[in-house]
Amino acid sequence: MTKLERQKLVKKISTESSALKKLVAVMEKSADLIHPEGPGGRFSLRDMIKMKSADERQLRAARVRMNSLDRALNKIDDPEFGTCFICEQPVPLARLLVIPETTRCSKCEDK
Repeated sequence: MTKLERQKLVKKISTESSALKKLVAVMEKSADLIHPEGPGGRFSLRDMIKMKSADERQLRAARVRMNSLDRALNKIDDPEFGTCFICEQPVPLARLLVIPETTRCSKCEDK
């Protein structure tokens, strides 16, 4: 990976991580704000449980991705970064730009 490609990736990861951190903060604040009175009238207890459960899943997924991006950013200067964990071939830059935290090339991911 060239220095320019690495810089491009650092920028991409930093931008995504920053956006996720803001999103997680908002989601954490609103996690306890589900009230029985909604815009369309009263929510049933079942509706409230479903909404809370969906919010918690989204929050967990955002935290996991945020942590994965932070790990990728911390490892980006390692010589092995961008190398497939399974076949040890370089992961294409296009794939890293879409999924910066990936540790596998698309061929090994599909196996």
